[in-house]
Amino acid sequence: MEEKLTELQRAEIKKAFSICDKDGNGSIDVNELKTVMTAILDQEPTENELKDLMKTIDTDNSGTVEYSEFLEAMTNWFKRDYTASGKMNLAIGKRKRHSPEKERREVHKKIRSFFAQFKQGAEFDQIRSEVERKSLRELAAGDEVMRMSSASIDFTSTQKIRFLAECKKTIEMFDALVARLNSDSQHMQIEALTNIAKLLSIVEVFPTPQARRGVAEMIIKIFELVVQTSITPRLVHLLQYTNSAQTQELVLRIFTYLAPGPRIASTPEDSLLHPNQMFFKKLVVSENAVPLLIKLITATAVPEVRLQAVMVIGWIVAHNPEVRDFVLRNNVVPPLCTLVHPQAPVELLKTVSWVLSLLCGVTHPRTRLPAWESISPMLPFLGNLLFVDDSDILDNVCSALALVLPGVPEPSVCKRLVELLGHADTRVQRGVLQTIIQVMRFDEKQTHFLLEAKLVTVLKKLLKSDNDLVRVDVCEAFIVLAGVRKKTQAIINEKIIPKLLKLIMNDEVARFKVAKVIKYVARGSPVQIDYLVKEGTVNLLIKGLSFFKVYDQVLTQIYKFCGPSYNFEFVRDILVALDSIVNVGEMEAEEKSKLNQYALTFDMGCVDGLKTVLQLLKQTPAADLDSWRQGTHRASEPPLEDMLKSLLYKIKRVHDANKDSTVSRHISQMIAEVWNTYFQDKVVEAKILIKCYYGDEIRVLEVPRHIKFTDLIAELQQKYGKGISITYQDEEGDPITIDSQLTLDSAIEKTIKASSKTLKVRVVARQPLQTPFLTPSPSLRGSPLVTPSGSPPGSPPRLSRSGSGASSSSTSASTTPVPALFFNVATPNITITPSDLKSFSLSKEVDDFKKQEKKALLEQLQATTHFTKEELETLYSNWQKTATNGLVGREEFETGLKAIGITDPLILEQNFGAFDVNKDGKINFLEFVTGLSIVQKGTMEERLKFLFNAYDTDGSGTLTPDEVFNIFKASLASTGRPLDRDEIQQMVNNCFREIDTNHDGSITFEEFKNAVANQQLMISCFVHAAPATTTTTTTTTAASNGKDKEKL
Repeated sequence: MEEKLTELQRAEIKKAFSICDKDGNGSIDVNELKTVMTAILDQEPTENELKDLMKTIDTDNSGTVEYSEFLEAMTNWFKRDYTASGKMNLAIGKRKRHSPEKERREVHKKIRSFFAQFKQGAEFDQIRSEVERKSLRELAAGDEVMRMSSASIDFTSTQKIRFLAECKKTIEMFDALVARLNSDSQHMQIEALTNIAKLLSIVEVFPTPQARRGVAEMIIKIFELVVQTSITPRLVHLLQYTNSAQTQELVLRIFTYLAPGPRIASTPEDSLLHPNQMFFKKLVVSENAVPLLIKLITATAVPEVRLQAVMVIGWIVAHNPEVRDFVLRNNVVPPLCTLVHPQAPVELLKTVSWVLSLLCGVTHPRTRLPAWESISPMLPFLGNLLFVDDSDILDNVCSALALVLPGVPEPSVCKRLVELLGHADTRVQRGVLQTIIQVMRFDEKQTHFLLEAKLVTVLKKLLKSDNDLVRVDVCEAFIVLAGVRKKTQAIINEKIIPKLLKLIMNDEVARFKVAKVIKYVARGSPVQIDYLVKEGTVNLLIKGLSFFKVYDQVLTQIYKFCGPSYNFEFVRDILVALDSIVNVGEMEAEEKSKLNQYALTFDMGCVDGLKTVLQLLKQTPAADLDSWRQGTHRASEPPLEDMLKSLLYKIKRVHDANKDSTVSRHISQMIAEVWNTYFQDKVVEAKILIKCYYGDEIRVLEVPRHIKFTDLIAELQQKYGKGISITYQDEEGDPITIDSQLTLDSAIEKTIKASSKTLKVRVVARQPLQTPFLTPSPSLRGSPLVTPSGSPPGSPPRLSRSGSGASSSSTSASTTPVPALFFNVATPNITITPSDLKSFSLSKEVDDFKKQEKKALLEQLQATTHFTKEELETLYSNWQKTATNGLVGREEFETGLKAIGITDPLILEQNFGAFDVNKDGKINFLEFVTGLSIVQKGTMEERLKFLFNAYDTDGSGTLTPDEVFNIFKASLASTGRPLDRDEIQQMVNNCFREIDTNHDGSITFEEFKNAVANQQLMISCFVHAAPATTTTTTTTTAASNGKDKEKL
């Protein structure tokens, strides 16, 4: 989708789906849609209307609507409707800041309007009937026929009737308008342009897709006439050669109406009129209008023309990454940036900031962001605009910075963002909060800068904001700090936890976010968990469970839905937090040989609170619950009932052991009664605690005793990222790597035999964690913004390419779903004198960060490789001397191998692939040293894994027949014994017959390792290396011919 929904919108759309899904089976059929439409429209839909509705949302033609289809339909419907206006004074993408209740109501009204579009609106039926019934003279009598306004206004039904009558008259004389447009008379040209612009302004008079559906025939006719009469080339010609500013402005106004297209509700997606087709936008671009528009930005001396030209560029680039990239290739950024200066009118700065945000990709999918090099020149100017005290400009700038700031350390910008949290306009506060949240998600350095600027202190103050949505965003920031950045201690130090706990009971809007904050804080260290318990977290979380079932007035008003709604996600977050607390208490109890003190804090009131949730789950019809349960948790997560069962079991076990306490005996008896009432299956799955040490961080996981190795790795990767290894110490204190089901089972078995409930493991990152949000190319990651020496005061800063790495021109792309963004993308409609712009520049802290980066990198490598500190220092020094911008490319690597006689292309490719772990076409220092350590000093298992990954060219985790074929072919070629294809294929068949034990057509690492151990597959590893140089190269070969076990 090109437009992303806000978290609130997604949550409310899920509620709407739950209401439609009457039987709770996870899909909506025609009868359920009929029931909902009847309820919200007070009128039963016809069979054809239901058919049209199903055709729109049932994309796979299965006869039912799944949640993914419903969400996609709503996402398309919620796309911001960009309304054009005469002088472009539009609230493009601009939304009013309501309270959460009002904002929720607006979401459901929008959903209702989606269903309503399939029934013809009465207002527009009336309008059309009146147009047909009355004569033009009657319609025009009384008031002047409505003319295009220079500002967006709401039109009355009477004005719309008159406007349609005028349009009908103008359409009849369209051929005459075209003749005037093609004449040499400037007066006739202006007359024609004025009338054509008036016709196209119908998209403003009827400003929403649903409203346009009522007059779709006329709108389509107008746009068809523009295409059929081929006036676009003439418009571009006039724009290029006329000397009349009025003519230029009218042409630009027409392009502004034309480029977005008619945008009519329920337009078939395969129609050229559908917004996704971008037909009219491409029509303007194909006539070579873009270079003219860019030229007008700086060439014209008429402010109105310049403003209109900038606005047209914005309309063209919005929603279409291909057109955006085309405009960027036409070098649009420098001319736009020249308009950002202290004397620029605020109205112009609003327009420019809006277009800059669009060029950064605000309306584009996160997988289709622009190339960093094409937008990096605007970063200093965006920073300057942060000092303009205008809410619309700040909104636009924040939306752009959220996309371009991650990866470019800029402490002064971070400091300014924190300062802006104190802005008087809550609209600005929310925009800045959204930017800060986005930056913190993907940039550790920027998070450090923000914390240095006292972010947490400011967030603490904002928790008292009167604006509900500001408090919600503040909680989201805490979620990122605690969950993504592991900065729990910063939150604790500011004594924020007690304030958050109060919000669970008192803040009906923010309480659900607070539960998530506490969930992540409860994953902290034992000391932090102890702090939570002492603050009364357990009792307050239990009390929060009372909000599991709520009656929603908004849902009642919109859908006539009188039943309760159930917030499964809220309860799940609370139970996860409580479970984490109990697990840490269990670990502490085992180490100190005493009872779990945290489990003892669960009193009878807590047990009663847990019982209340069980009562609701049992007494409520399954269909009602299932419709709200759908999609609230991953398949790997247990149901709420199982979570409650496990938690109660742990609490009872501790109270049973506390035999000297009368209270504990009562609590134990109370839990037993709950158990017998609500659980038919009395068996609790055997679990084991895994205490994970990751640097200075300690985290406790509870997993099934017979957990699969792949499931454990997936759980750890979710928490620590990919590229990790885990080890534990055996009875003799030696570190043992857990890299298979066999080693995991052995570790758990040894833990149980030692009468321990906790398996202690160390988690280590084997390679840099890859951010799900690709940021600037390596050459610009870490590049500061500096003012050139010798530049006059106030000159815009420029980008310094002092960072390491090679420049990349590839388009940024996100390989992992990203959280949705929501920004007010505002456009100009206020004319005030701008405040002075202030330049900004980086402090000297970046140099310190580089030193810290080196120190951290070498410390990480010392902990994860077999090299000593001295060897790593020497390797690093030589690497810096020989590598280009800190990287070794394929060509340099292959040159090194060829120098020692290795020339086979496949062997070269496999060796390069073995070292290039992140598959970016370059080998960085960490990849080089990690691979070199394995090849030179690694255990046999480490070398086998390294070799296996080299042969696994597609990164699937298994070897396919094609990959094995290439291995044998290269190995044989390297020995001078090439065989024909059939002979090699026979070797592959024999290999799979011997090694592929589960006969699934691929070889796993376990099968590969076992084959080597059983001498079914013979491996040779040749190492050519000098321990402390960067000229190290490696070659590896492998082959098997079945029973012969020949070593190649």
